[in-house]
Amino acid sequence: MILRNGLTGTASRPVTEAETARAVGSGDLPVCATPVLSAVMEEAACAAVAGCLPRGTTSVGISIALRHTSPTLVGRTVTARAELVETEGRLLTFHITASDEAGEVGSALHVRCLVESAPFLEKAEKKYRK
Repeated sequence: MILRNGLTGTASRPVTEAETARAVGSGDLPVCATPVLSAVMEEAACAAVAGCLPRGTTSVGISIALRHTSPTLVGRTVTARAELVETEGRLLTFHITASDEAGEVGSALHVRCLVESAPFLEKAEKKYRK
C-alpha cells in the first residue's frame, strides 16, 4: 500500500483507574486523562499508515494540537479515528476525532515524521554518551 491522503486508522482503549487524570497527575478527577486521550489518538494515526511504511521505517510524533471536549468515565471506552490529510516530504498530518459510547470527546491535528528506525535510535543513544 502507498502513503496517500485519505488513509484511516482506529484505536480504542477502555478507561481504567490507571488512565484517569488523577492517576497520571494531569488533574484530580476520575475521568480519562488528556495524555491518555492523546496516546489513543497517536495510536490511531500509527494504525492508519502501518501497512504503508517501508521496512526499517517508522513514524514519530512531533506535534499534536488536541481539544479534549468531554469527559469519559472509568469503565467506558475511548475510540479514536485518524485520517491522513496531508503528506509533505517526511511529514504526515492527521485529523483525529475521538469518541466514547456517548459521543465525541475530542479532536486533534497531529503531525508525525517518517524516520529510519536504526539511525533514529542510534542518534538517541549517542545523545547520552560522553
